[in-house]
Amino acid sequence: MGTNAMSAQQRRQQAHQEQLRQIQQQREQQMRQKLQQLKAEYVSSYSLPLNYPARVTSITDDSSNKSKNDSVRTSSEFINARLLEAGLPLGGGSPSKLTLGDHSVATQRFISDLEGTGCYESVQVHIGN
Repeated sequence: MGTNAMSAQQRRQQAHQEQLRQIQQQREQQMRQKLQQLKAEYVSSYSLPLNYPARVTSITDDSSNKSKNDSVRTSSEFINARLLEAGLPLGGGSPSKLTLGDHSVATQRFISDLEGTGCYESVQVHIGN
């Protein structure tokens, strides 16, 4: 009888420990989700000033690390004007109040506009300083 009582108590302790582990895992998961949410809120509210003029380069061939074209065939003034038309505020002295998300939307608009002309096979934009 003592062995049965002991094993029943051990089973209860093991069940209790398993419940505690599950609760701890749930709390850790909730904390990770909250942290991800806070990071996303921070990133979405972070303003990102962009330099003017934008640096315009040709696309490089990854296999040889050389430019596919010897020079850029489109003027940088044209590209900068199209960036401004697409809603990307470049330079201007005061920092932009637009966030990375805002810039991403405007950048996608710029890419779609250029590719829509039929004059460009591939358009790549890198946001950063």
